[in-house]
Amino acid sequence: FPQAATSLPTMAAAWVAAKQSDIPYDGVALSSTSAPSPTKIESPWMPAEVPCTVLSMLVKNGVYPDPYIGMNSMRIPDIGDTGPSMYTYWFCCEFQLPEGDKFGSTDDHWWLMMGGVNYSLTVHLNGSEVHIEFDRGMFLRRALGVTSHAKP
Repeated sequence: FPQAATSLPTMAAAWVAAKQSDIPYDGVALSSTSAPSPTKIESPWMPAEVPCTVLSMLVKNGVYPDPYIGMNSMRIPDIGDTGPSMYTYWFCCEFQLPEGDKFGSTDDHWWLMMGGVNYSLTVHLNGSEVHIEFDRGMFLRRALGVTSHAKP
């Protein structure tokens, strides 16, 4: 991406996550409303520190035991047995872009930096899906141009 590009604010501490099948909305509807508050989390939402894997987030929240202790890994459902929906989660956060004369100018470009997605992703921002070329693979690193989806 261009050197003069502006990255979206760092969002490592303000994420929540929930199993996709527990949420009655699709990504467009979910990103059209306010994201669940990271300070007032209600079930089925739980705190998430990004970057993380779904499994590490579930372990941190006490859903599953630490797989590195004893035989705990045998107590964690295997995706090969359960299917991918068992580990398909929404990760959500809210952030504010700066307001002012510069926002929306032809020189202003916004990027969402993905530092290592494992194994697939779909991104929704302000009620629309962001097109992602090559959205599957191990530890994906992506710089997604989101200028057309950004709102101050």
